[in-house]
Amino acid sequence: MMKATIILLFLILHAADKNVPKLKWINDGVEVTSTITQDTVSRGTTGTGDIDYNSTGVYASEDGKSLTQRMDTVTTWENEWGSRLYLLNADGANYEIVYLKNKEVSFDVNMSTLPCSINAALYTVEMPKAGSDKGAQYGTGYCDAQGGSDGCNEMDLWEANSAATQLAVHSCSGGSCDTGGCNVNPYRTDTGYYGSGEKFTVDTSKVFTVVTQFLTDASGALSEVRRSYIQNGKTIPTPPVEAGGKTYDSITDPYCAATNARSLAGMDASLDKGHVVVISLWASDDAGGMDWLDSGNNGPCQANDPQGARKQLVKAYPNALVVYSNLVVKSL
Repeated sequence: MMKATIILLFLILHAADKNVPKLKWINDGVEVTSTITQDTVSRGTTGTGDIDYNSTGVYASEDGKSLTQRMDTVTTWENEWGSRLYLLNADGANYEIVYLKNKEVSFDVNMSTLPCSINAALYTVEMPKAGSDKGAQYGTGYCDAQGGSDGCNEMDLWEANSAATQLAVHSCSGGSCDTGGCNVNPYRTDTGYYGSGEKFTVDTSKVFTVVTQFLTDASGALSEVRRSYIQNGKTIPTPPVEAGGKTYDSITDPYCAATNARSLAGMDASLDKGHVVVISLWASDDAGGMDWLDSGNNGPCQANDPQGARKQLVKAYPNALVVYSNLVVKSL
């Protein structure tokens, strides 16, 4: 009876949302079907307005194994650009929680239509599983490491467009967060590693698999975050990075120290509590707002590009989108 009541409540709360997508994925060996919910900022001034997901450019494939986000979107209230999404669990009242220590996260991604200055991000944050007082079903409760004293631990599994990408650990402690993060961007080491076309080691004009591993030491503490890719049946390791006179091929405490970032300790404690998965597609309001990702030492894109603000991007690239599929979280 209790289960039926919960399901009925979920249906009432979501009765006016239309074309709600559901994503099938694997969480720790179990196939899960998660209802997608969009962040409260896209739900009007009340934060609880209804969403037609087709108009916001968010939809799942017929088999439920892939999820598409378009950059050019429309809501009842105003034009939107991109979206920020969460995965609801079976009761519809809470977010799905993932535990990443001693786990591997993998997913396939199609980035081929995403130009410079757009960021397709799949990441996890230490936000409340029930959201805020209005409830997770309305996409409430968001936090990340950019939130100042209200910030929370943020594990950026994927921030990318077709020209550049970054993996970053944003740890928080003592009321502050590492906003820059302990990060790895392959462009700084090898400009021919990641990009659109056959000349690149990872060719973003085609689908590829992103693999991130969270290794622990003998005590069970997070000791390493390791990235690789799979494309055309071949596993592709991240190029080695030099920092502080030493060479590294993954994110570790020594690497973080060498790059003047915080240690993994804050993230270790945070991952024990469980994280919420966030899937977002966005661009900055201002020219140059994505330079940290894809220009200068970070990528081949034009710095402070006047065409890189989101209004200009949507006009120039009306078909920009990202497709995720085959999301798997499994034990190492």
